[in-house]
Amino acid sequence: MTDDALRRRADELELRVEELERTARLRELWETEIADRHSASVLVDPDGQVIAARGAGSLPESVDLPADDGHLLQMPDGRTFGTQWLGGHGAILWLRRRRASVVPRLHLRLLGLGAEARLGTGRAERGLRSLELLAVLAMHRDGLTAEQLALSLYGERGKTVTIRAQVHRVRKHLGRRALRTKPYRLAESFDADSLEVARLVAAGQPGEALRAYLGPLLPASDAPAIVDARRLLDESLRRSILTTADPELLSRWLVHPCGADDLAAARTLVAVLPVGDPRRAAASASAAAVGRRMSLAAPGPG
Repeated sequence: MTDDALRRRADELELRVEELERTARLRELWETEIADRHSASVLVDPDGQVIAARGAGSLPESVDLPADDGHLLQMPDGRTFGTQWLGGHGAILWLRRRRASVVPRLHLRLLGLGAEARLGTGRAERGLRSLELLAVLAMHRDGLTAEQLALSLYGERGKTVTIRAQVHRVRKHLGRRALRTKPYRLAESFDADSLEVARLVAAGQPGEALRAYLGPLLPASDAPAIVDARRLLDESLRRSILTTADPELLSRWLVHPCGADDLAAARTLVAVLPVGDPRRAAASASAAAVGRRMSLAAPGPG
């Protein structure tokens, strides 16, 4: 090997050693920066060559670095990184996490007065026909056809064109995410106070169910499916309370608007209270009053 070749070889080795030393110092700076952070990051030299990475997945061999700190860099796969320059020695690219899209939840308040539906924090829908439609769909998570909805809401006289118009109104008022089609069904994320009461009754928690029972299901509705569901929910709750023979629960039921005229509950309360209990006299008087109201309300002989 000639002297010139040896000198060139020595110069190349010196440059290589300097490059390795710069890379080692750069790694030390990077490791110090990432020590207390859990974000995915990439270490690159001033020319954009990738030196090291942590938690960043698949990467190209090199990137085009922005000139200033904080500027964003987008990878070919669409991921975005923020840039942190380390003097003029290189840069750290920090992966910016995509914010998970928040799916708004559909809230159905169908019990008692003041019923409404609302998607997330959007405006409320209080129209009775719209609430009937939503209530029936809440009972059928897998959805219903227009024909099935027409029968549930209007009986044999129901028309699919009416259902499609109602669906259009609901989606226009609450948002398209509130109601899906083919078949018609509610948004994946929804809650309904009527279903919560039914769940509590089925779980053997009549006290909690009564607390959540603000009143009958859409009391102004005469839709066949709603009428049936209203009666079933009311009677299920009533029977679950009666079977407890719990004086406190029976008393709460009798002061509830839906239980105020429940003669069987009033008599049960008298029966379960021991003789000498100061509440027994009031319960007896209450049972007598309920009995009188029921006799006055009963139709007379034809």
